[in-house]
Amino acid sequence: MPAAKFEIVRKCKVCGELFKAKTIESWYCSPRCSKIAWKRNKDEELRMQKLDEVVKKIPKSKDYITVPEAYALFGISKETLCS
Repeated sequence: MPAAKFEIVRKCKVCGELFKAKTIESWYCSPRCSKIAWKRNKDEELRMQKLDEVVKKIPKSKDYITVPEAYALFGISKETLCS
């Protein structure tokens, strides 16, 4: 990673703390925040995979869809559908 030849002050994307970035590609203030961000990204990928599996199981000739299927397809919740 290229080291910055000037001082870069950034706000950590996890905790919001200001820090001096050691490289141009630094977005987190500490290894702890970096691990938290990595875990959040992996959890989001897993959630999206599960939603994709639900969408694939919906038959094309179905007259209506269930609330979980609507959430998987359109990202809308029960509260949105019932209001």
